[in-house]
Amino acid sequence: MKYSITGKIDWVRRVVDVANDPEVKVGLATLGYSEANVSGLNGMFTSTYSLVERQKNERQDVFNVNDQFIEKRDSVEIKIKKDIRLCSIAFRNNEVLSRLIPGYYTISPYEKWREKGMLFYSGLKGEPEAINILTNYRLTEDVIDSRVADIEETERLHILRDKESVESVEATRERDDALDVLIDECRKVVGLARLALGDDSPLLSRV
Repeated sequence: MKYSITGKIDWVRRVVDVANDPEVKVGLATLGYSEANVSGLNGMFTSTYSLVERQKNERQDVFNVNDQFIEKRDSVEIKIKKDIRLCSIAFRNNEVLSRLIPGYYTISPYEKWREKGMLFYSGLKGEPEAINILTNYRLTEDVIDSRVADIEETERLHILRDKESVESVEATRERDDALDVLIDECRKVVGLARLALGDDSPLLSRV
């Protein structure tokens, strides 16, 4: 069945509705598909639909966390670049402190970005002279601590995004597996119903 997930769900819903029609039930029963079988089909549809909704929610969670991660990373990136430029001015005549300034800075790959940012600020905090000079430019130790906290929050969102991605993949697999089983059962029901009621039965026109 080469349909979208929505198309597949719409089709199995129609089959389930038809299977619950009293006249169709009678016809199915003559071929051994009992009331209990129809109830089982209803349960399969309910559980599969819940997996479809769960997958939607998991996928949306990935998008939401990814947006938060990118927004946070980009805002921190602006602050870091500004601090690097400020240090270039503040340390312009200090050969030792100038070595604390990253010579190359990029937002990608993320791991390098995070590592370089943390090394930059830890380097500043490890030099009392650097802190004394930067305080005159309002880049105090408290501000530096807040930058480190920003990078740590970015990392938290990065880890959360990966976690949500894994959960989304798992939810998609569970949905697809359950939907395949349900579609197979629905094909069986349609086949039996056509045998019992005839291919031209108006009751089966929807499936």
